[in-house]
Parts: sequence; C-alpha cells; structure tokens
Amino acid sequence: MLKILSLLLLMLFVGCDRPPRHDPPPPEKRPREVPLILLEDLRFLQKTIETVHPSPFTISSQKAFREFLSRAGEGLRGDEDPLDLWRLWAPVVASLGDAHTNLVPPTALLRQKLRKHPVTFLPFSPLLYKGRIFVHTSADRDLRKKDEILSINGESAADLMKRLLAPISHERRAYAESKLENNLPGFYYMITGNSGPFRIRLARDAARLEVRVAGVSHTLGGPRIARGARSPFVLDVQGRIARIEINAFADHRAFTAFLKKAFQEIAGKGVRVLLIDLRENTGGNSQLGDLLIQRCFTGTFVQNLEVSIRVSPKTRMLYKTVPGFSGAKDGTLFGVYTYRGPFKTLRPRPPFTAVHLITGPATFSSGVMFAAAFANFSTGSIFGEETGGNANHYGDMLRFSLPKSGLVLTVSHKRFVTRRGARGGVKPTIPVVPTLEQRFGEGDPQLDAILSRLKEPAP
Repeated sequence: MLKILSLLLLMLFVGCDRPPRHDPPPPEKRPREVPLILLEDLRFLQKTIETVHPSPFTISSQKAFREFLSRAGEGLRGDEDPLDLWRLWAPVVASLGDAHTNLVPPTALLRQKLRKHPVTFLPFSPLLYKGRIFVHTSADRDLRKKDEILSINGESAADLMKRLLAPISHERRAYAESKLENNLPGFYYMITGNSGPFRIRLARDAARLEVRVAGVSHTLGGPRIARGARSPFVLDVQGRIARIEINAFADHRAFTAFLKKAFQEIAGKGVRVLLIDLRENTGGNSQLGDLLIQRCFTGTFVQNLEVSIRVSPKTRMLYKTVPGFSGAKDGTLFGVYTYRGPFKTLRPRPPFTAVHLITGPATFSSGVMFAAAFANFSTGSIFGEETGGNANHYGDMLRFSLPKSGLVLTVSHKRFVTRRGARGGVKPTIPVVPTLEQRFGEGDPQLDAILSRLKEPAP
C-alpha cells in the first residue's frame, strides 16, 4: 500500500515539471437510450391509452403524460423483469386519474419469486386515517394497537404513503387508501423490495420511540378484509330491519341463488326495512345490480343516464352492429344512450316500507352505478360515506398485453354519466363517518350507528 501511495505521489510531482497537456474535451453525455426491446412496450402503452380511452388527459395533460413516460424509461438496463417495469410504469398510468385504466401488478411472477426466495413482511396490519398510518393488528410485541407509524427504514410516513399510493390507479384518494389498507405489507414489499427486519419510528401516547422488528412470513390483512372476509353475500336480520351485504356484483349463479334464499327468509320474519350494504362492493357485472333493484322495488330506472364510446379500430370491431358506429370518425366519442325520462320512479316492493343504502370509500365501479341509480330513482336514504369511485367516470375495461414484458394493461373505453353535473363520488344523504377511535373498536360502529338511527321511532 505504501509503495502504491509513493508511486502516486512521485507521478504527481514529476507531472508538475512537464508542460501542460491539452487533452480533448470529454465526450458530451447523452441520455441513456431505452433498450429497444422495452421501447416497443412503452410505445404500445402510450398508443393504446391515447387511441382507446375516451378522454385520457382530463387530469394529466398529454405533454405531462408523455414526459412522465419518458422519465420512466430513463436508466433502464434492458434486463428488468416485469415486476421492475411495473414499479416504474404503473405510476405513469395511475397519473391519468382513472381507476379502471391500470397497469396490473404481476402477482403471479411475484409469487414465483417468493417461493424461490422467501422474504419477510411488515408485521402489522394498518389503519389509514387522514393520511396517517396506525397499527391496527400486530404480530410483533414491540408494536401495539394505536401506535402511529412515523417512518419505516428512515422513510417518513408521508413520503411512504405517497410512494405506495402512486401505482394505484384511482379517482379519489379515499379509494386508493382503502385498497392499500387491505394489504399494506404486501404493497410495501412489492413497491420497495424491502424485507425484514425493519426499523420503525412511532408515536405512542406522548412518547416517540424507535423499534427494530423482525418480519413475518405472511402478510396481515387490514381491518376491511377482516370485516368482509365472511362471504361476498351476507344476510343479517335484526327485528324489522334486514341488511344484505353485497361485496361484489359477481358470480351470476351464486348471486341469484343468494337473492332467492335471502328474500324467502326475509318474507317470513316480519321485516319492513331493507338496508343494502355496498361499503365493500368493488364492482363487477352491473346487470346483477339491475336484478337487485328489481327485487327491492317496483318502477322503472336506469343505472346510467348517458353512455358514450371512444371510436377506435379496437372498438369498431366490438360494436360493428351498433347503428352508425362503424361510420364514425376515429377518436370521436360516440353517444350510445341518453336518458331523458323522469326520476324518483321506484317504490319499495312489499313487504318493505323503506329501502336504504350504505356506501363507503371502497364502493367502486358497478357499486357506484348502483348507488347513483338508487339516488336518482328511489326515495330511500343513503347512509355512510362518499363512494370511492366518481359518479361520472370512465370504465368497461379492455385488456391488453404489452408485447415484450407481458404486463397487462387495462384501459377504459366508455364514459358513464350517472349523476349529471356531479363532482366526485355519490354522496350520502345522511353521512355517518366513524371516528378514529371508533375504527379501532371491535365490531362495526358505523353500522351500529345506522341501525340505531333506523330503529328510532318515526317523528
């Protein structure tokens, strides 16, 4: 080591006696080129969104989208796997602000990697409240219920929330947080790649602590999963009030069988008030929503007041039998349907004297359509919180596979108007929002408050 140092010093001093050299200027640094094999994917993603989506640049401008996409391609080596690419590109797609237009996480690949190389996950399930992270359930004794997470591995909770929410396509932040709350440990690993142990700063009462916790071999589901894990369809009868919980408009056979059995049971119990609970309804087949409305009400209704389709080569093939569609110009919005009839036309079907609805931040897609139809055509009350999806939104996803990586891209090709002039989601007529303390409690305090109100004698 001393010989090498002496040699360097000698070279330095000898060099001082020599005339100055005139070296050529260093070559100009050029931005790293995106590998051609991935450039094809980026071009496909951009072209597909810009030609299929009804109005992709409502939230983000076309220029901003393309610049974001270009930045997401910088620095690629060319040997990234689909999970690496998803981490880079999903935030670009999510920036469009359409929850149906989404780069789907490659969860099958992730499972394969975890089988070969097991990792450990954050040892708690979270409760997210107004942008803050709290411990709801913990598998580590150093983390307690109600602890507020201030940072994980040196990254502040605010920065971490921003990073974890970025790849989740959403219209309203409340919806994205409901998805993140369901499985924050899984999202955390998928997005950061960090495995245990974890260094966590937290607030407990008035104290600030730092703990080092080991990870766990499985992810802990959030409180929303725990509440809705029983079944996609639930019937609960309490005296004269029956509650049916529909967590997805899916599985036509199971759905219709549930409705038949539930309404048969209701008929023999003296029920007069029906409460439809869509707080965890993430959508599905809107025709099943039609069946539910027909079971509960008499009268006419529609779920969408206006429907339009973006004309493109893809949709031209899908809707060639729609009169006038094949002759429409590419890139235009083709109006398929507009409702011009009356509202408030639905009446509770006997034995019900009243039908009410509960919605929340996880209510999405076909769940939102149902809530809008309920608001437009029934006289019942909507309890709870604003829906997670916008009342007027884009949807009916088409699926595409990126040609090189195989990542799945879903893109809306229809625009739905369910509440003319509405901004945001379908809003409750009677808001019932649980406090932070109530959300930590056992049971379902939000539902308890709604049932208590319905059981009060009429004035």
